[in-house]
Amino acid sequence: MARIVFFTDIEEGHLFPSFGLANSLRKRGHQVLYIGVPDNEKHIRDQGFDFIPVFTNIYPKGFNERRKQLHKEGRPNITRQRLHFDELISEPFGLFLKNMEANLFVMSTFLNIEALIFYYRFGITPVLYTPLLWETDINILSNCVDEVLKMPQENMSKLIGLTDSLGIKASSFAALLQPLNQFCELILCPEEMETGKRKIENNAYYIEPSISGRKGQGDISLLTEAANGKKIIYASMGSQTVAYGEICHLFFHALLQVMRLEEMRDLHLVLSVGKGKEAQELKPLSNNVSIVPWVSQLDILQVSSLAIIHGGLGTVKECIYYGVPMVVIPIVRDQPGNAKRVVHHRLGTTVQPNDISPATLLHAIQRSMNSQNIQDGILRMQAVFQQKEEAELGAIIIENLLRTATQSSKSRVC
Repeated sequence: MARIVFFTDIEEGHLFPSFGLANSLRKRGHQVLYIGVPDNEKHIRDQGFDFIPVFTNIYPKGFNERRKQLHKEGRPNITRQRLHFDELISEPFGLFLKNMEANLFVMSTFLNIEALIFYYRFGITPVLYTPLLWETDINILSNCVDEVLKMPQENMSKLIGLTDSLGIKASSFAALLQPLNQFCELILCPEEMETGKRKIENNAYYIEPSISGRKGQGDISLLTEAANGKKIIYASMGSQTVAYGEICHLFFHALLQVMRLEEMRDLHLVLSVGKGKEAQELKPLSNNVSIVPWVSQLDILQVSSLAIIHGGLGTVKECIYYGVPMVVIPIVRDQPGNAKRVVHHRLGTTVQPNDISPATLLHAIQRSMNSQNIQDGILRMQAVFQQKEEAELGAIIIENLLRTATQSSKSRVC
C-alpha cells in the first residue's frame, strides 16, 4: 500500500473537503498523513490523521484568526504574500519532502505556485484537489496567473530566478505555469452540480463530494434537547464570520426577529455565530433559539430540516448529502455561483446580502421548507451524491496513477 501525503492551504473551507477523499484512501489500506500550518493541526488530528507542521515560525498558531481580522479591516490578503516563499524553495525543505518517503503528494489547488515549485525544484508531480466548482472562464492555469500577478514583486523575481537557475526557459508566465494543466486534478464534487456542460482538461475529473467517513467533532445532544422535538433550522455564515463584519450583524438580528414570529413557533433555530462574536450581544432571545459560537456541522445537519448558509461549496455539498434544503446568502468568492446552482437544481432559495430583512428571510425559509419542487430536488441530488460517494472514484484514480508509475521505469508519480 502507498504512503500518501496531503498538503493543504490555510483555509478551513479548503481543508475540510479533503477529509472524505483521504478517508477513502485510508479505508482502502493506504497510509495517509497531512502536512500544513499549525492552525490546521486540530482539525486534521480530530479526523484521525497524522500531522506534521510546516512553516511554523512564519504561521504560528492563531495566524488564521489574525488573517480574518485583517480581511475585515480591509487590509491586504496576507495569504497571497506567500511569506513562506524562501523556506519553500530551500534545500532543507526539499530534504524534508524527500524524508517523507511519499509515493504521492496530494495538494490543494490553491497551493498552485507551491505545486509548480514541487515540480520544478524537487521533481515532484503532485495530484491537485479542487474544493470548488470553477466558473466558466476560470481554470487552474488562469487562477494561477492571477495569483502570480498579485504576488509581491520580490517573490515574483525569486520565482523567475529559481526557474532560470534550473535552466527552465519560458516565453511567458502562462508558459511557465503550463505544467499545472498536466497535473491530475480531482474536482471534489459530482458534475451533476454544474448548470451546464463546461470544458475541462483531459486530466481533470469530477469525483465524489468527499464527505463520507468524516467524523463529527462535537456533542449536539444539548441542542437537540433544547429543540424539544421541533424541526431544527441550522444557520451559519461559516468560518469567515469575523471577516464578513456588518453583513453578519444584519443577518443575525434579522433572523432572530423572524424566530419571534408566530409562524416560527414550531421551529427551533440553532445559530452558529463564530468565535469572534459574543452571544450576549444578540440577547434577549425567544425560547426557540439556541446560539453557539461553533457547532459540529456534520452532526447538526443530520437532524436539521433547513440550513441557512453563505454558500461555500463544502457546506452546500454537506446539505445535499444529508438531504437538507437551503437558504443561501452569498457574499464573496464562489458563493454567488453556488447560490445559482442551488436555485437551478431546486435545492433551495437565495437572499442577496443587500436584501436581508425579516420579511425576505421569512419568505425564503417558508419556500425552502414547504416547496415540493425543492423537496424533490434535494432528494434527487442527495441520491446522486450518495451514489458517487460510494463509488470512491477519487481513490480509484489515485490508485491507477500509482499503479502506472510503479509499472513504468521511465516516469514517476512523485
